[in-house]
Amino acid sequence: MNIVSNINENDLALLWSEESKTNPVSKNLDPVRLAPTVCSKQSKSSEEISPSGNSISSLPIAAITATSNTSLHIDNLDSASEEVLVPNINSHSRDRISVMNNRSTTLLSQEEIGQRLVANAPMSSISNSKSFINTSRTLTQNESTISTQDAINTELNRMRTSIIAKRERERKRKEFLEDERVLVGNKVSEGHSNYVMAYNMLTGIRVSVSRCSGIMKPLTEVDFRTTKKLAFDISGSELTPSSKYDFKFKDYAPQVFRSLRLLFGLDPADYLVSLTSKYILSELGSPGKSGSFFYYSRDYKFIIKTIHHSEHRQLRRILPQYYNHIKENPKTLISQFYGLHRVKMPWGRNAGLRKVHFIVMNNIFPPAKDIRSQYDLKGSLAGRITRTPTTNSELARTIVLKDQNWLKEEKTLKLGPQKAKDFLNQLRSDVDLLERLNIMDYSLLVGIHYEPNRLKKNNTPETLMSFEGRSELRATDYLNNDLDEVYYVGVIDCLTNYSFFKKVETLWRSLSHKRAEVSAVPPMEYGERFYQFVRNSVDSHIIKKQC
Repeated sequence: MNIVSNINENDLALLWSEESKTNPVSKNLDPVRLAPTVCSKQSKSSEEISPSGNSISSLPIAAITATSNTSLHIDNLDSASEEVLVPNINSHSRDRISVMNNRSTTLLSQEEIGQRLVANAPMSSISNSKSFINTSRTLTQNESTISTQDAINTELNRMRTSIIAKRERERKRKEFLEDERVLVGNKVSEGHSNYVMAYNMLTGIRVSVSRCSGIMKPLTEVDFRTTKKLAFDISGSELTPSSKYDFKFKDYAPQVFRSLRLLFGLDPADYLVSLTSKYILSELGSPGKSGSFFYYSRDYKFIIKTIHHSEHRQLRRILPQYYNHIKENPKTLISQFYGLHRVKMPWGRNAGLRKVHFIVMNNIFPPAKDIRSQYDLKGSLAGRITRTPTTNSELARTIVLKDQNWLKEEKTLKLGPQKAKDFLNQLRSDVDLLERLNIMDYSLLVGIHYEPNRLKKNNTPETLMSFEGRSELRATDYLNNDLDEVYYVGVIDCLTNYSFFKKVETLWRSLSHKRAEVSAVPPMEYGERFYQFVRNSVDSHIIKKQC
């Protein structure tokens, strides 16, 4: 069928007049309602013949055309024209096409069109059409229900995925903050004044300890004097990895300290994980009178302490005797040394290179215990008192008290008979070693932790317990019943040699104080006074019972 568009109103009027003459039925139609929209011509070869033999190629009163979206445009028919069937069409109008009224055309859905057609169709066609309409309606409703359910499921899955992802992000954030958190002190992070030095220390420890592996061999005198040097820079080398900063690292007696770590029960992997897994250190307070910095590992197990060059020489000198003493006394109270190192790095623009010696040692206090009070005991009285704040009790817990505070508060070590005997015997052995090594100015660090009484009677006497680099003593009465106090003890600062300057200090302080109260005294005198002070701090009835 050929479609010819754009027929004007004059042509439509002429067409209508001719159609009215030949077809009386067309008179019932309103020519105004037939807008000049579409006109078509059909040849004789394309004519459609009705079952009665009449030609119905063109219907001037109504035309139905299908659009691309399966909707149909239908003329508005008069009630009279809807009931009339057109039996014949004049032959001269077979080449004409009916005209649709675009202005009053109604856009109908498939269901409405089906209903219009059913009204003028035979009964069989009506039943078939109704079945088709019902089937279409059912399929449409099912499809609508399925699509709605799919949309709901999609939205629920999206919400569920979003909630799971949010919880996972929150969990990772908490884990990150927990890993970055330090138990005590201030975190030494990037931007800290000592961050570069701390980073260089940890990098050197990680590489030097990792390289010190293999089969253990018996130690010789050469091993106590051996040193290993490592150079670090940004580009790295075959021996060292790349580093953020340029520095040099020196490791003293690596095989000896490896053996010491084994004697103390330290696993190399755990040692490195505690120190260098996150490159996190914490700094507690400011350096004391000695000018040394104290850095704590992330898990609070180890301490990195900067020392003077004289203390470094002293440790290297006494290292053979110290090693033998540890082998013979596994429960020693003397500080446990795990490594002696040195870093050399640029310091300032024009200051040149700076050398920093440091040691890695045990932390006497555990991280999970609340230390209510701590004391540093030397056995001397001159200047050995600490002023404590009376208003801030939490701050008072962190302050280290001294000998006069201990005596003023009438503190004692409440130990059972066998436990006190083992403790004093071990202390006697440690003091004898320090006296032979010409060492003085050391002290006994005591931390007191309070725990509820477990109301448990011990059938066998407890002895000195040493684990994870610290010595723990549970307070007991004379019958070995547990009390509410737990003591963490250790001998610290045992690298001070009684040198010429200390002798001068002894002379100077003796002018204004009694010699028995001055800290700087010869090692033999210092050791005996120290031991007697600690011995007198143990409950008197226990001492008398032992005697």
